[in-house]
Amino acid sequence: MSEDTTPPRTPPHKAIALRDSTEEESWLLVYLDVMTLLVVMFVVMLTFAGDGDPETAADTTEPAPEVQGPSPHPADWPEGSLGDDIETSRSDEGLRLRISSGLLFESGQAELSHKGLDTLAELVPTLEQSSHPIVVTGHTDDVPITTDRYPSNWELSSARAAQVVRFFQKEGISPERMTAVGKAHIEPRASNETAEGRARNRRVELLLRLSSAD
Repeated sequence: MSEDTTPPRTPPHKAIALRDSTEEESWLLVYLDVMTLLVVMFVVMLTFAGDGDPETAADTTEPAPEVQGPSPHPADWPEGSLGDDIETSRSDEGLRLRISSGLLFESGQAELSHKGLDTLAELVPTLEQSSHPIVVTGHTDDVPITTDRYPSNWELSSARAAQVVRFFQKEGISPERMTAVGKAHIEPRASNETAEGRARNRRVELLLRLSSAD
């Protein structure tokens, strides 16, 4: 005679109790989720409230970037002085810039100094706005120089003019626009009898041959 292996049926009142227990647990889970969400929202609100306090919040506002205006066109350069060692003047030939050699070179040398590099670099953005020819002329005083590298002021003045042209070329100015000239001491601006006059005569000039349309 075989045994009956059918599992006993759950009494109806026990099934109802289990269903009620499951529904109660589901409700508790929903309740806990809601409470957790409320707590998170409360914390977030407190955080924003703290950030809004001008005494406690850090100023994270970045300053607006400085907007630089365009460089002036060479024709708009004022006549007179652009600094202690740079002068400008106008003539029928065009606009002429006179730069003291002491600002560009060490005494008796033709290599541009750090200050000279910075000075010429400031002129590049303006020179790029024009396509007109640029004549770079080196001038010296009448004190003779006799070195192996520069036997006379002719070589020194020419080398200085060439260095300025080479710098502008490296900065992107077309070499076809530029000419380097050395005039030694033959075109003084002041008397070579005084130290002040000799200092004025030691210079590099940039002549921009501007057309009448400019």
